[in-house]
Amino acid sequence: MKAIVFREYTIPEIGLRPDAIIMLQKGGEGMVLVLEIVCHETEQYLASKIHAWQQFEGALDYLSNLFKFKIPHFLICTTGEPIDGAVQFNQLIKEIKNEIDCTEKLQKKE
Repeated sequence: MKAIVFREYTIPEIGLRPDAIIMLQKGGEGMVLVLEIVCHETEQYLASKIHAWQQFEGALDYLSNLFKFKIPHFLICTTGEPIDGAVQFNQLIKEIKNEIDCTEKLQKKE
């Protein structure tokens, strides 16, 4: 698996700078995540950032241009306290790892 990471990359169109924008790639498949690391932000502030991404009509084009791949969808992920509208990053990584482990095990048996 390969990761392309843009740390604290400013998106002027919506006035935000997420902690990271990440593309995970394996073979011809990929996944894009917008990551917010929750430390001292208020729930209202994070909710406003998530809402801005959800309402950003040019988000898919913006991410497609950033990664140079057509991006059909993306996930908003957070660490720390769960926030409505966002996926818990640690849980997502566990699921991805389980998927990879299962895929590798299946490939080894063939």
